[in-house]
Amino acid sequence: MKDTFRKMGFGVVCIMIIALLSGCGSKPPEEKHSPVLMISQNSDGEVTLSWESVVGYRYRLYQMDRGDTEWTPFGRTFDGTGERITLNGNAGRKSRRYWIQADKIAP
Repeated sequence: MKDTFRKMGFGVVCIMIIALLSGCGSKPPEEKHSPVLMISQNSDGEVTLSWESVVGYRYRLYQMDRGDTEWTPFGRTFDGTGERITLNGNAGRKSRRYWIQADKIAP
């Protein structure tokens, strides 16, 4: 029984060394921030988009109308403040999709 545990211990040590040499333990993965985009539209076509921002992130909104094949920027970029960011626009009667991208700002 001791020999079995000794062999298992040696195997675990070998795996740990291989993992460290291959970079597995060198740097923790960067945390990804995926904001939840809240969207509402009234009967006049006025759209309200909002999300909770995080300090250290920059946000860019994109839009795509039905039938389009590419996303286009909607407004400007916004730096996170730790507060809710709200935008208003007019989509008219179009069926429009929205997407938000959050990028970490380099320190």
